[in-house]
Amino acid sequence: MTDTAPNIHAVIVNHSTSVFTELAIRSFYIAHPGDTRVRFTVMDNASQDDTTGLEQYLASRDIPFQQSGHDSATQQANSHGEVLQRFVQSHPDCDDYL
Repeated sequence: MTDTAPNIHAVIVNHSTSVFTELAIRSFYIAHPGDTRVRFTVMDNASQDDTTGLEQYLASRDIPFQQSGHDSATQQANSHGEVLQRFVQSHPDCDDYL
């Protein structure tokens, strides 16, 4: 990649869909091996499923796994869009976000 390649940050909001979140990221790396333009962050909305496998995979790829700050009591009152908006506003260093 050249220095003019876009700096893309893909953010996935996870809520009790850890298996599918891991599958999405693994699929990206299978389809785009060696692509360094895209970096991932997983924001977790107080998942009730077992996130151990997802967290281990993310750690092996140096992908951050962060709690969004919403707990299960407030989960119904917030949207993934709110979490994404806060993430984008706090990470102005990217050219594009997914």
